Amino acid sequence: VINFPGSAKFATLAHELAAVEPGAEICVVDNQIESLPSSVTHLKGIHTHFVRGSLLAEETYKMAGVDKAKSVLVFPQQSGVPESDASTKMV
Repeated sequence: VINFPGSAKFATLAHELAAVEPGAEICVVDNQIESLPSSVTHLKGIHTHFVRGSLLAEETYKMAGVDKAKSVLVFPQQSGVPESDASTKMV
């Protein structure tokens, strides 16, 4: 997951993913937050990792293991702000 979408959206996404892919691991890549909220890191049955780094640096994605990922979800940096899609597009 690129750009943490907030605890509520992430929890919904994580539970939906766990329902169809039990045991799946989710890695969140973000440069806006220092760490994931504990409400997210302690979701039952969800394996969550966090990588803080530049969204434009290849090294960030290597640390996240994107090369092994089945899929990548990119959220806008600011939900509800259409202009933030321009910065997401650069990723």
